[in-house]
Amino acid sequence: MKKSLNVYPKGWNEKKIKALTEHYERQTEDEEVAEDEAAFNDPGQTVMLVPRELVPLVNKLLASHGARKNRAAAPHRKPPHRASRRRANTRAHAA
Repeated sequence: MKKSLNVYPKGWNEKKIKALTEHYERQTEDEEVAEDEAAFNDPGQTVMLVPRELVPLVNKLLASHGARKNRAAAPHRKPPHRASRRRANTRAHAA
């Protein structure tokens, strides 16, 4: 079997891309408009014009925001054992 040369973002694969493409190719014009209007009416989002030369910077900012948001939503790890914390605190105060 021939290996795909495509590199997908984390969580994406060829099957998911094809399904998304098919979804948008099957949409009627009315469905497209309704989806766009719903996005514009989402109170948690803002639509704005950005100068083309700033798009790469805005994309980086959005990616880092998404990464921080995902880390915040990740389950918290179990805190270290109480004795381990005490030793760490003692070392910190001794320094």
